Amino acid sequence: MRFLVLNYEYPPLGGGAGNATYFLCREWARMGIVTDIVTTWFPGLDQETCESALVTVHRVRSRRKKAAQSNAVEMLSYVAQGYLKARVLCERHAYDRVVSFFAIPCGMIALRLNQKLAIPYAVLLRGGDVPGFLPRELAFYHRLTMPLTRRIWRNADRVVANSRGLQELASVTGRRIGVTVDMVPNGVDTGFFSPSPVEKPAVFTFLFVGRFASQKNLLHLMDQFERLLSRHPARLVLVGDGPDGARLQERVRSSPRLFSSVTLFPWTTRDEVRQHYRNAHCLVNPSLCEGLPNTVLEAMACGLPVVATNVGGNNELVQHGANGFLFEVGDDNGLECQMCAVMSQPASVEMGLRSRAIAAERFSWESAARQLLPVDAWP
Repeated sequence: MRFLVLNYEYPPLGGGAGNATYFLCREWARMGIVTDIVTTWFPGLDQETCESALVTVHRVRSRRKKAAQSNAVEMLSYVAQGYLKARVLCERHAYDRVVSFFAIPCGMIALRLNQKLAIPYAVLLRGGDVPGFLPRELAFYHRLTMPLTRRIWRNADRVVANSRGLQELASVTGRRIGVTVDMVPNGVDTGFFSPSPVEKPAVFTFLFVGRFASQKNLLHLMDQFERLLSRHPARLVLVGDGPDGARLQERVRSSPRLFSSVTLFPWTTRDEVRQHYRNAHCLVNPSLCEGLPNTVLEAMACGLPVVATNVGGNNELVQHGANGFLFEVGDDNGLECQMCAVMSQPASVEMGLRSRAIAAERFSWESAARQLLPVDAWP
């Protein structure tokens, strides 16, 4: 069996969806399924990489300028070049299935291949491609693309969200256009992401890993952390990149308290990200909305308690008072209160152990990969 996998982001580009692509293809390879991945080229990367005997990455040149983010024009350039590459691959190989991460842009390629070559495809929804997600920022985009979204969803043999919250949101559109939305959660590599074998630093360290974008609500995190510093010594480490990076740096420079207690790191390797998890005492995820955040799962696998907003995705991973604390979006001081709570929690180590247990018991990439297979492909 052979899959053609489409994602405009693949490590080291992008964030959670690229990581999910990597792990799912690795699991499918273990099941004997060959995968060809069509993604975006970036300076310093080879245009074709054989990651194993059964996984090959094909990178197409697009207008993409930054590793951490891509705009609409850059995505459309990926669609044009990605479709041409996909047609070449389809002439070489007989594909049983196309797997499209994101309905838009990648689903545009999958739909065209289905129309021209009758290859069935599945769409894996990730968040921004779902109408109603981040309504303030994306409402116009979702209205503009709805005719295309309708065609892509209706012609897919399966539409899959990665969390219950995202499934519920997508089902609002699905019911209107006659499409059922399934749910298969992300997984986490608990063998690689594991607790630190050495003692953590003495100063309590909070960590954020992800895009520096408005969705992540990081300027609010800065404000809340600055308030916390008036009562408790602590450190905050942010790892990532994105459009809010310059504003975050300016915010840190403008405050003597933050300047001495906050460190920003750029996107980095998986090994270094794991070390950041291991050096931290608690992960913070103040996002306004989520799919199912890979970074929260990775932190949990590394034995960290989590402080996060009570939104879909987060509240499917964090059990309030058990492996972390949740706070409401719009609660002005909720984040500071829960950060203080985890610092003063005598059982914070036990909360981290509970995080690890939840990740190991409920979220494996092997399970996710099997659930995403068509029934006739189960090994």
